[in-house]
Amino acid sequence: MSQSNSKKLKLAVSTDKILEPQYDAEKYGMKKNFRIPDVFIENGKLTILTNINELKSRYIFRFSNGNFELTNIARIISDGREITTETEIDLLKGTKVVFDQDFGPKKKYKVREKFKPKALPKIQNLTTSDLAKY
Repeated sequence: MSQSNSKKLKLAVSTDKILEPQYDAEKYGMKKNFRIPDVFIENGKLTILTNINELKSRYIFRFSNGNFELTNIARIISDGREITTETEIDLLKGTKVVFDQDFGPKKKYKVREKFKPKALPKIQNLTTSDLAKY
């Protein structure tokens, strides 16, 4: 990362647990069913986009007190026929909204959940399997 008034770079956070390898070393280099994620920083937020087994996810981290903290998760998956399920999780507000969009003759519906916000997870403490638990 660089400071706003300087071109000097400074290591803010380091992790090798959040991104999973595309090839499984334990299975003799067999390719897993997902692409290497896109990672970028815009407007002070770190975003990771993944596509694992057709589940597309977006993870948003804010930079606070020298750490990237997970604040939002969005996911979308299709059953391959008529239903697409979208999930929006806001860890700051403690809300989870699940939308099932049925493109067939049935209706769309929403499920809302509230949960008590906890301390925001830091990127250096998260693994790919941790992210899947949300």
